[in-house]
Amino acid sequence: MCELLAISGLCPANVRLFLPKFAARGGGIGPHIDGWGIAFYEAKAALVIREAAPAYNSEMARFMANHSILSSSVIAHVRKATGNTAVALRNTQPFIRELAGRDHIFAHNGSVPWVLQRGLTHFHPVGETDSEHAFCYLLDQLYPLWQGRTPPADERASLVREVADRLAASGPFNFLYSDGEYLFAYAHRRLQGGKPPPKPPGLHWLSHACSGGDAPVVQADGVYIRSRAPVQRVVLVASVPLTDEPWQAMEEGSLIVLRDGSVVSMSS
Repeated sequence: MCELLAISGLCPANVRLFLPKFAARGGGIGPHIDGWGIAFYEAKAALVIREAAPAYNSEMARFMANHSILSSSVIAHVRKATGNTAVALRNTQPFIRELAGRDHIFAHNGSVPWVLQRGLTHFHPVGETDSEHAFCYLLDQLYPLWQGRTPPADERASLVREVADRLAASGPFNFLYSDGEYLFAYAHRRLQGGKPPPKPPGLHWLSHACSGGDAPVVQADGVYIRSRAPVQRVVLVASVPLTDEPWQAMEEGSLIVLRDGSVVSMSS
């Protein structure tokens, strides 16, 4: 199964992802050899960098590790292809679509082939994965909420949960989704240690805070976040804990909503 990572910060920070380490399981010590990608938000716009190649020996991934990008919201993904989907850029996550004048980003871990039978109206996949189809299906359901207004956070979260619960009924469905303002993380089930059957926890989360300027907010094996802000808060969500700190395992079927480095809501 794929690996997920999300970062939500109070202030934009210099974010460096050492993908060869974060994704060592992406081909170095594990099976995730089929691509990687990162999305960095700047307000409503997102910079998405993807490659349909193993992160562990990627020159582009090493370049990213040596260049900090200022962002307060980040989503990263390393891929293990499932089914008959090709190892190709079109099937590499995170996926991006525009809705209501802002970039929406999505990354998924699991398998929900049932969603391929669902009809789509406003959004359509470029590739063949159930992950991208699920993203398009989610945006189709969210589309009416965004017409002529910016919907309140609780309305967005309620509909995201409804769609997530519906799709999780057909298979493991852990995902990260952001509309550029809020970041949603839904935890379901995943392979533990690469061995079936999938079971919870599907995601873990950790909160960090610091003050005093230029000290690292997070310094983990694969993630380095430095902020010059006088006060900084950061929440990380990942498939597996990245440090020896007390990460909190998310319950099966739980949804956490993040904004500006804080937990806005959590439900299960």
